[in-house]
Amino acid sequence: MCGIGGAISFQGPVFTSRESLVAFGEPMKYRGPDAEGYHEQQHGDAWVQCVHKRLSIIDLSEGGNQPMWSPSGHSLIVFNGEIYNYRELRQELAQQGHSFRTQSDTETLLVGYEHWGMDRLLDKVNGMFALALFDQRTQTTYLARDPFGKKPLYYYQAGGKLIFSSDIRSFQTLNLSLQLDTHSLGYFFSELSSPRLGSIWQEIKKVPEGHFFTFSKQGITQHRYWDLRFTGQANPSREEAIDTTDQLFTEAVKRRLVADVNVAAQLSGG
Repeated sequence: MCGIGGAISFQGPVFTSRESLVAFGEPMKYRGPDAEGYHEQQHGDAWVQCVHKRLSIIDLSEGGNQPMWSPSGHSLIVFNGEIYNYRELRQELAQQGHSFRTQSDTETLLVGYEHWGMDRLLDKVNGMFALALFDQRTQTTYLARDPFGKKPLYYYQAGGKLIFSSDIRSFQTLNLSLQLDTHSLGYFFSELSSPRLGSIWQEIKKVPEGHFFTFSKQGITQHRYWDLRFTGQANPSREEAIDTTDQLFTEAVKRRLVADVNVAAQLSGG
């Protein structure tokens, strides 16, 4: 679990000082106790300001710290999550002639994006994640979330600026005019969770699961990259269903055990 946040603006910097960017990241410091990083710079017409709070799981070295630039220097990413099949993707990219500076799944995403594009990359990825990626060649920012929305990603968009964070409390550090969403607030007290796409603030939304956004001078666009599809046998026998479930469950657990730290499991008796 890491924390990501920041702003992309074509109307001047959103954060007027390093202190204001640090304050924006403060509410999510619990998400990443191992390292923190910042980026503040104008790239072409876009002001790019972002913060990352790291919990180290893959590649514990400083090379895995973020924000991270791609080896080409074209793309910048802040990423929260874990890519279970990053080793397979990394090998595929290496066979295409790409080289890597780190052992991190984060760099695999960067190189994969520049090789395949965002849509095809996300179609190949198996993992849980939320990410923000800025491509300085096209002045385009991508926000993306995993197929099941396991990692949170909130955003505020107005005119030529886009602000995002893993923690909704970050937005309260800015001088934004926010109105309570009474429907979402009622839903929260009823269900003990916020609505799928909204938040307690009318102006702050969630990136939908299985979607990515593109943001540029032309505005913001939403794209669906994943949808639930049933491709198995229509009427398997009991034995076939048991064998298939056992195989898929074992494979899913095995993928989630990939880590450069000790792994533990907590089993609920509830």
